[in-house]
Amino acid sequence: MSRGSSTGRPCPGAAADDPSQIGVASSQMDGKTLESGSVLQNTLPIWPFMCWIYAASLLIISLDGMDLTTSLTTAIAATINNIGPGLELVGPMGNFDCFSFLSKIVMIF
Repeated sequence: MSRGSSTGRPCPGAAADDPSQIGVASSQMDGKTLESGSVLQNTLPIWPFMCWIYAASLLIISLDGMDLTTSLTTAIAATINNIGPGLELVGPMGNFDCFSFLSKIVMIF
């Protein structure tokens, strides 16, 4: 009996005689199968731009005189990447009130 549903029948699209193909699916977009490296190749050009945004935001926000942990986690992790609260002054029990107007504008964009 091949791997499949609880009824003992093989999963739809799975070749019962080739166990290496069970559960393997190809990614498709607009009805076309994506090549394995195409997604990575298409997203790599954005990394230098993101690094520039990261550095510029950190430079502007660090002008407020906050410690580096607060500046790093606020400018990048909490606002740009939208991952939740930062650390130190803007941690789970903190807020963004300690930052200047310019820093808040940078964090918005």
